[in-house]
Amino acid sequence: MVCKGLVGTLAFSISLHGLRKVTACVAAALLSACGDAGSSLSPSAPGALASQHGASGAQEPLSGFKSLHNFKGSPDGGTPYAGLVAENGALYGTTWGGGTSGLGTVFEVSMSGKEHALHSFKGSLDGENPWGGLATMKGTLYGTTSGGGAGCSSSGGCGIVFKVGKTGESPLYSFKGPAQNDGADPQYNNDLMAFNGLLYGMTDYGGSSKLNWGTVFEINGSGTERVLHRFGKANDGANPAWGLIALDGMLYGTTTNGGTRNEGTVFEVSTSGKERVLYNFKGGADGAGPVGSLVALNGVLYGTTEGGGTGCVYLDGCGTIFAVSTSGKERVLYRFSGAPDGVQPEAGLTKVAGRKDMLYGTTEEGGTACTGSGSFSGCGTVFEVSTSGVERILHSFHGYVDGAYPFGGLTVFDGTLFGTTSGGGSGGCASNSGAGCGTVFRISPSSL
Repeated sequence: MVCKGLVGTLAFSISLHGLRKVTACVAAALLSACGDAGSSLSPSAPGALASQHGASGAQEPLSGFKSLHNFKGSPDGGTPYAGLVAENGALYGTTWGGGTSGLGTVFEVSMSGKEHALHSFKGSLDGENPWGGLATMKGTLYGTTSGGGAGCSSSGGCGIVFKVGKTGESPLYSFKGPAQNDGADPQYNNDLMAFNGLLYGMTDYGGSSKLNWGTVFEINGSGTERVLHRFGKANDGANPAWGLIALDGMLYGTTTNGGTRNEGTVFEVSTSGKERVLYNFKGGADGAGPVGSLVALNGVLYGTTEGGGTGCVYLDGCGTIFAVSTSGKERVLYRFSGAPDGVQPEAGLTKVAGRKDMLYGTTEEGGTACTGSGSFSGCGTVFEVSTSGVERILHSFHGYVDGAYPFGGLTVFDGTLFGTTSGGGSGGCASNSGAGCGTVFRISPSSL
């Protein structure tokens, strides 16, 4: 596990691959322990940098990047691990910590950067610590919390599905955990997805009392939940991460562990619950531990692995970008090598209308602009990659100046990319020596 002091009420980053082999309760204890690490960021001089990987190494200023909001912890929230959604000309997201109770928030931020918390979680039945992003359906926001709720009372709750509308926030469903086979702990950025008038999501754990390896579930706007698939049988994967996407009426996602090599899978599941593994990662140069949501481009699925590849020999690789067809044919587009091109692409990829054969994403660490704590140098990047495998850094984060450790994915609105960093920024978080509570940022089309 990679553990470093970060921001807000939870100061950590996790190398997920391997951690998911422990139980939810053990994982929670490990995460809590990371919060005491307390190291700070070491920002370097301002100024975004861009470089063409594999070219002469020359770097040039990159225009178009702007920090929209610096979180302060209380009352506006802190440590946003998820990406954003756009609705009615504004952006919406969640923070893991901060708010009035320190248990996270749902927030709104305008395109010009004006932010306010729509809801501060109180814990218990209200839920606590949302890791995942939001989905919109019929003008209402839906999301999950990793803890709280009415289920699993002995462990503080197995998480909830909630909704936020004009009348405020209300719990929609409480996960009951392994004993009830309905799933538990929708934590590691398990985003919801709206599809055909229903919501679909995944839980990291739960499913059965014997196979605590996660679920795919469906839930309607009234709170009726149905488990589509329970992981843990016949090498079908374990511990699904991030969210699902829909393509030609089928749902696609990734599991961080499980499969024939226990290096993770890409899977397909129908809305009736029939699941099929498309690809089993082999580790090493092939990639290991897919953690981000997939994106479909021209009928092909693209995604990232947190580990594997050929760089960062002291871990198990700096991560990869891969493509896989719906028939299961996989190829590696790009292998990260560390600084300056990035380390650990935790989130998935995003496509931008009008930019043919190009995809955009973030790496949690690496880059050229600052030195963070832990094993890697750099506070993360925003990158562009072509479907032929040419990668280019669009921005390297600096820490105090513009944010650090972008954990969530990118969102496109009107041709502009928006995202969050889980640390850094100018908002001081006392629990981490003022290292920052995270930011909301944008990169305009002029920079791409």
